Amino acid sequence: MISYLQIDRLTKSFGDLVLFENITFGVAQGQKIGLIAKNGSGKTTLLNIIAGKEDYDSGEVVFRKDLRVGYLEQSPSYPEDLTVLQACFYSTNETVQLIAAYEEALAQEDHARLEELLGADKKIIRIMPNTPVAIGEGMILCTANPLVTKAELAEFTDALEYAGICDMIPEEKIDAASVISGCGPAFMFMFVSAFEEAGKALGLDGEKARLYAGQTMLGAAGLALSSKETPEELKIKVCSPGGTTIEGVHSFEQNELSRIVLEAAQASYRRTLELAGK
Repeated sequence: MISYLQIDRLTKSFGDLVLFENITFGVAQGQKIGLIAKNGSGKTTLLNIIAGKEDYDSGEVVFRKDLRVGYLEQSPSYPEDLTVLQACFYSTNETVQLIAAYEEALAQEDHARLEELLGADKKIIRIMPNTPVAIGEGMILCTANPLVTKAELAEFTDALEYAGICDMIPEEKIDAASVISGCGPAFMFMFVSAFEEAGKALGLDGEKARLYAGQTMLGAAGLALSSKETPEELKIKVCSPGGTTIEGVHSFEQNELSRIVLEAAQASYRRTLELAGK
């Protein structure tokens, strides 16, 4: 086997405390090595030495020539002003820096920067799917740069047929659209959950309450998409004057359901713009 790393007679101490002495071992191609010892015996120190982050008293640490080493510290330290995403890309590695620049350009919808990173002659198609693509019922937003031909775009969208509906949208509208389609499933799940809890409060068991709530939302959504009538007109058809449904509708109206939904969408949209640095 090809030797990747050789540790020979390695010794490390802190003052009078000897952490380890004359350690010798090697790591060859295909091998997986685990360090097992009680706390305070120097496991982390040994890894830091191998990674070149700490000095040692004596011995040798020899890597195979041109071998690249990656090391995830036990307690990594990052500047306090970094966001979580910036911390993920906090590295001097050229590949990581390139990915970070790409993600930043993507978030800010900076097409000039994307073309600079990918090459000005590159055809770029950007999509924003949502979680229901997992069952073939997704809503996929799609935008493309001018270099993508209609035939290529048609071929691309056809390939997504089994993931759901793919809709072309101008780049400047994708932030707003992603609130409705991207954040929307979470909001719908909240309504289904609330409707399920209402069913249980009325005496239904949990399994039936979830089935009735979920299937009712699925059927109502399907009807809304397939009908030429507006959702408002479809709602009226369900309501009989002085009946049971209209009482619930009045409750929603009195509690300003439309305002609640609008404020949730606006909150998500504001955060979208903040994350994109707009």
